Amino acid sequence: MDEQPFELRINYYRSGVLTSVVDVNEGARIIEVTHYTGRSGLRLFGGDDFPTYDEFVEFVRSRCNEKQLANPFFDPISDIEQTHGVREDDDIYLEVLWKEES
Repeated sequence: MDEQPFELRINYYRSGVLTSVVDVNEGARIIEVTHYTGRSGLRLFGGDDFPTYDEFVEFVRSRCNEKQLANPFFDPISDIEQTHGVREDDDIYLEVLWKEES
């Protein structure tokens, strides 16, 4: 299998601790998840080591304001870059990193 270039990385923190990293190729709709904890309750996607791209999109959208999602021009990744996906009801923090063009 050819290795796909990833355009985007999202670091997933729980209580300030990096627990998972998601590498994303939006064009090919491929994600790769690396977990840094054995505790499934702290991992992104729980115990699922091979979530789908659609599950990733659903997660990203879940971290955005519902009113904004109604706008057809709204970009959830851009929103998470600014808000870090922070919500009052949990301890999740997201860091969005774009691959630099060479």
